[in-house]
Amino acid sequence: MMFWQGITIWTFAFLAMVFGPFELLVPFLVLQILGITMVWKDSPSTDEILQHPNGLVKKDFILNKVMSDIAKPINCSVTMGQSICFFAEGYGDHYSQDGHGCPVMIENEDGILKLYVWDDINSEDPRIISLVNARESQRK
Repeated sequence: MMFWQGITIWTFAFLAMVFGPFELLVPFLVLQILGITMVWKDSPSTDEILQHPNGLVKKDFILNKVMSDIAKPINCSVTMGQSICFFAEGYGDHYSQDGHGCPVMIENEDGILKLYVWDDINSEDPRIISLVNARESQRK
């Protein structure tokens, strides 16, 4: 492991303990693409993070309400493998059965992050957002 990777892992591990894993999702995704493992908030039990035989990792969490007294928390999960998928109870994509849809997915396509969003469950095609211009090297 290179020196800077070790520092990065420990920095994000510390931040995860302080702020929780969801706020660190984007840096976590970047670290996964670089092949660096990230630590979640607490020592994970098998109920919190599941390692599947095909290498897929799943993390369940509750997305709490933000600035609303009537919004209810939503059960969510993130899976990480060949792509990173965000699942939320009651949401899905066109092709998946109810309860199994992934309305948001991130993939590494030839070294460029792409975000796929199924914002309409009746539409076959997702909105695809290339993050090529979000690279830090693009900053002016």
